[in-house]
Amino acid sequence: MAKILLIDDEQGMRQVISKILTPAGQGHIVLFADSGPEISAVCERETPELVLMDVRLPDMEGSDILAAVRKVRLDVPIIVLPGFIETDAAVALVRKGCFGYISKPFKIEDFVKLVNRALASRSKPVSAPSTSASLPQKPHPVAPSRKVSKTAGRPVRQNRISVKLPSLKIILPVISVGIIAAAIWFVIERPLSEAEFSVVYQNPSAIFCAGKNIFVSDWMAEEVYKHKNNRIVSVDSIYKVPGESPVGIAFDGKYLWTCNSFQQKISKHNVDKTLSVAATFNSPGPSPCGLLYDGKNIWSLDFQQAKIYKHKMDANLSVDQSYDSPTRNPKGIFKAGRYFYIADAETNRIFKLSDDSFSIHGIYNFQQDTDLKNHISGMGFDGKSVWICYDGMQKLFRRPLKSLKPVRI
Repeated sequence: MAKILLIDDEQGMRQVISKILTPAGQGHIVLFADSGPEISAVCERETPELVLMDVRLPDMEGSDILAAVRKVRLDVPIIVLPGFIETDAAVALVRKGCFGYISKPFKIEDFVKLVNRALASRSKPVSAPSTSASLPQKPHPVAPSRKVSKTAGRPVRQNRISVKLPSLKIILPVISVGIIAAAIWFVIERPLSEAEFSVVYQNPSAIFCAGKNIFVSDWMAEEVYKHKNNRIVSVDSIYKVPGESPVGIAFDGKYLWTCNSFQQKISKHNVDKTLSVAATFNSPGPSPCGLLYDGKNIWSLDFQQAKIYKHKMDANLSVDQSYDSPTRNPKGIFKAGRYFYIADAETNRIFKLSDDSFSIHGIYNFQQDTDLKNHISGMGFDGKSVWICYDGMQKLFRRPLKSLKPVRI
């Protein structure tokens, strides 16, 4: 049993790490800190034997966090826990003396192995930055004025024309019908404008649209939120899914599906008060990260292998076909007509692919979102608009599909 300090300000990650390493998991004691003063205080008071650290805090960058630890505990091994698109920052920290890194979301087995190796290295002091520190293999990228005609100068004879106007009693009903028809089109047929909606959860990881509802998962809090697709996107229900850490969700009309990168599995849930698990399947790739039901098949993405899998709806959820993803970090998928749309979490670009050969028919982005530093974590389509969530961002974004702008490569 060892004392392990986790430096992270996200409650969900604290819960996940604690569940893995505490007595119910590996039997360790997990301590927490989320600021410079707390880091110093815990290191002096508790003398941790291992430090796990995020690449940044709200008021500190990775190098500052590392310096705060080393100021008090020069010899403690440190493991960096970056998001899967933050590996460059993690590598830089390892070169400054950290033991190693593992990207989130990680496989529990790999995480535990790295923790054990770091603990076993405690007899070897880390007194200076070393470029020979343990560097896990970087995953496969874990995206005119109008002219008016002039008449001749001759005078124009004006003739009086007698026109018999229809009865006002006839005109009014016609006008009324026109107004009503226009109002119906405005409310029902017109594409909804773009909008942003604040949400209470901190780590939205997947999103899909089902009829009048929007479903969003939070992988750290292990929750699924059911929103009404109305003007304020109000919350209708909250489901707890302990142990699932959903990074992909879909609905086939009867069952809700989730995928879990930690445990490399895809789960089928009953749509009851607890989303009880009806069946569990091994994912074909090591890092499932997105799901889609197209009316016939379940599709899954794998961000480490950059793969797209088409599954049969059989007892084993067996793979019918697999495709190489044109995106380096596929994350988020929906289908509109005969095209699939897949987001690349690294660049936030959206690839339009034909549904027969998966050939690229266009690469796009939403220009209003190009300044965001967060990365797409999920996408859904309600028939008119694209719904997007971004990693670590407490907002949902609604963007008309027609507002996608081509990207010049």
